[in-house]
Amino acid sequence: MNRILAAEMPGIVQRKEHIRTGAEARIYRGSFSGIEAIIKERYPRHYREPALDNKLRQHRTRSEARLIREAREAGVLTPHLLDLDLKNSVIVMEFLPFPSLKQVLNSGEQSSSWPSFLRETGRLVGLLHSHGIVHGDLTTSNILVNGTTLHLIDFGLAEKTDEIEAMGVDLHVFSEAFESTHSALLPLLKEFFEGYLTARPERGNEVVQRAAEINRRGRYH
Repeated sequence: MNRILAAEMPGIVQRKEHIRTGAEARIYRGSFSGIEAIIKERYPRHYREPALDNKLRQHRTRSEARLIREAREAGVLTPHLLDLDLKNSVIVMEFLPFPSLKQVLNSGEQSSSWPSFLRETGRLVGLLHSHGIVHGDLTTSNILVNGTTLHLIDFGLAEKTDEIEAMGVDLHVFSEAFESTHSALLPLLKEFFEGYLTARPERGNEVVQRAAEINRRGRYH
């Protein structure tokens, strides 16, 4: 295996439970040398020519692993990478036993900590963007809550870019997903944008304005 972070001795990956199958990957709960793990396996897409399909899966697997690592270096908590098998397009990450922000916000009676969760989410997204990382799938399902600490997961659609449009789309996707999933909590969305602006005092307003523009485009097309 091609290893980017792991023990010096080769580890053993065991798949124990299939969690879900997405558009391009199967997700398993399992273990890596005794450590609880999440195993993400990009499976072949048979409508593509095999050599091209293999190249694309390897590229996306390598890119996802790299951006997870870069996000941590930028100050955003993500799962630790345990193993990377490029030949089979598999990423092994530590399992984080925390509820998603979606579960927390849908748990019942509103908590006084919820505004701080939204502000912190915005701040973390701002940190990503300030380091040229666009998440690509920002939803409350992809944020885990550990006490007062948040972790971002699922960088499968993430990309490295400094384009304002891509960053605006990131904010727009979160806003749309939040409105759809937590419609009763829409007043909290302003906390997300405030947190974002604290992390991006220079270009943050430009990205927020672009997100609003993208929202207007969607309404009139």
